[in-house]
Amino acid sequence: MEVKALMDFLDIKTGTMRKYGEKFECTFDRYNEMLCNGIKVEPTRIDYRGKKKKTGPKVIIYQKLLYVIGGIETWDNNLARSFEDRNIVFVFSQADKTQMVELSRYATVILDDSNRQYECDVLINANYDGSDILLPRVKAKKVYQAIHSDFNALKKVNGWTNFRLDINPHTDAIFSASETAQKGLKEGFGYDSVVVPNILAKADTERPMVFISLTRASEEKGIGRVIQMAREFKRKGYKFIWLLCSTLNAGDSEANKRYVEAIRGIPEFIIVQPQLYTRELLKFSDYLVQCSDTEAYCYSIREALQQRVPVIATKFTEATKIIKDGENGYLLDFDLSNLNVDKIFKQVPKVAGYEEKVNPIWEKVLNGKL
Repeated sequence: MEVKALMDFLDIKTGTMRKYGEKFECTFDRYNEMLCNGIKVEPTRIDYRGKKKKTGPKVIIYQKLLYVIGGIETWDNNLARSFEDRNIVFVFSQADKTQMVELSRYATVILDDSNRQYECDVLINANYDGSDILLPRVKAKKVYQAIHSDFNALKKVNGWTNFRLDINPHTDAIFSASETAQKGLKEGFGYDSVVVPNILAKADTERPMVFISLTRASEEKGIGRVIQMAREFKRKGYKFIWLLCSTLNAGDSEANKRYVEAIRGIPEFIIVQPQLYTRELLKFSDYLVQCSDTEAYCYSIREALQQRVPVIATKFTEATKIIKDGENGYLLDFDLSNLNVDKIFKQVPKVAGYEEKVNPIWEKVLNGKL
């Protein structure tokens, strides 16, 4: 793959200084390693990472902007998964790097630099307005325009009433995602098209491990350790998501700013705005993670055990009272030197439950006899 440096840094693999904006080749594992070490790089080309033999005519699918999520993005993914054995290359002018990485499991992905020249048998323009950007630099035997919207219906929506659609005259054929899109294109702008139905690929049934943290994203709550753990999970190649129920507020602290930046750089973190019902997410999680320096009581680890959810915690006093390493969770040294990622993913403790009786001293408090 090819990446672009977004900062100056020393490449420890080659011993050379990489300058901001420099492009260089590396392996996908090296790319992940740089991200895990906080080095800012972005992919500009990721070669197909699967193992299937590519066959058939070369097809380029061009899209101006690959969003984090979206209908066309889902179309990209389902098409690539369904035709992994075909010689398909995705080209984007701008792209979310997580989406690029995901697509590279099934096809080669290129971030266009506005100068690169291309040759292919078939060019498919995924956006209604993107053909003029790439078409002048592509030698293609066939050019197709994909239509993903009901444009006639859109013209009735505020902001779209004056919308015009002009298909590039060098387009050989137009195809629509459904009969609805076909009819809307014809009625709205008079263009004929062939229905090429969207693809729904076979579902990915592999379930990621789900971690949850119910805590402030601050230094004393161990957010730095949480980030380090997530990086280690990625380094080992495990599939996971991490529900971080926390307000991300960098404030004036340089440390907190670094934490917020690091969290946003790890797409497996799903930020959940704290509110009363976020603790209900415990019931859908595989582990609670609490990596604080210290806690006076810590409700979250007790609530997790009540829900039969194992706990990963640092060895602060309250955690060591109730977490039995390997039985109802795992206890970590504060420097994470005993972090065993394989054990966490492959040996999930079975929790029987947890209860605490109300201490009789509360009677004295409520009766005014303390």
